[in-house]
Amino acid sequence: MDVQPDQAGTAPLPDNVTEVPVIRLDTVSKRYGDKPALREVSMSVAQGDVYGLIGRNGAGKTTIMKLILGLSDLTGGRLLINGATTAKSLRTQRATLGYLVGQSFFAGYSARENLEYFRRLKGVADQNEVPRVLELVGLAGVDAPFRKYSMGMKQRLGIANALLGRPRTVILDEPINGLDPQGIVEIRELIAELNRDQGTTFLVSSHILSELALVATHFGFIDEGRLVAEMSAAELSDATGVGNLTVGTDDPDAARRLLAAQLQVTTASLTPNGTGITIPLSSGVDPAAVARTLVNGGLELHELHVARMSLEDFYFSLTGGAERHA
Repeated sequence: MDVQPDQAGTAPLPDNVTEVPVIRLDTVSKRYGDKPALREVSMSVAQGDVYGLIGRNGAGKTTIMKLILGLSDLTGGRLLINGATTAKSLRTQRATLGYLVGQSFFAGYSARENLEYFRRLKGVADQNEVPRVLELVGLAGVDAPFRKYSMGMKQRLGIANALLGRPRTVILDEPINGLDPQGIVEIRELIAELNRDQGTTFLVSSHILSELALVATHFGFIDEGRLVAEMSAAELSDATGVGNLTVGTDDPDAARRLLAAQLQVTTASLTPNGTGITIPLSSGVDPAAVARTLVNGGLELHELHVARMSLEDFYFSLTGGAERHA
């Protein structure tokens, strides 16, 4: 059922929803010419979430963020921010968001000078905001011009700009790109601290699931413009905790065909080195039945073991296997 916005520009909630999501996409599509970038994506970010949007480069993460921020137009579907749906009400809500998505800074300005410009542009009255956010991201006292910054320093400045004005919702596109290990830990701890102490909601994209898994409360997995799964951190832990079955065989492709035909196992994917297959045990697969089926089918097995599924293996199981991402 298509729910129409009320006169204030906000849509009424469905009967089974008690709180307005901060961000909601309903079957959103985006095309660039004949090329689909997003295919009927539906997702929801609740107040207080740290929502990790996971996908390889080019999967559609940045496109989603640009649509939320109004930097690109939807081809189809509907976008809501704090319940707002009309163009006017969406503009009002977008102005309350902090974000790091493809930002540019003045090459000759220092970190402080750049942020002073954006503080005035955003209408943030508190002059203490610039030193506050510079301290948060570890750039206090850096007087060099932006042109001399490393990639990691540029990322830190972008995050500082996103935090200007203490926004209740912050959108970060690949915030740990270019950071060294210590920088990654610091930004991860900063996100966790702001979420815990101030209730800040985060939508964070990354292609590194293992990093987001340390801080995110909810996850959306996107591949080739489709949201293939959405789950809580507890649900992800349950899914990966079950483990997977790894089978080494002389003909992995034949093994997959045989298992699909005889056991209806359609979740097998190639191992990263291409010498076997991995099957999520969450699908109810019996390891003994797998081995028996493959041996009876004339295949030689040189490895058979059960192990906890890695986060990356779980992503590959959702999106069709490691071979598609090589």
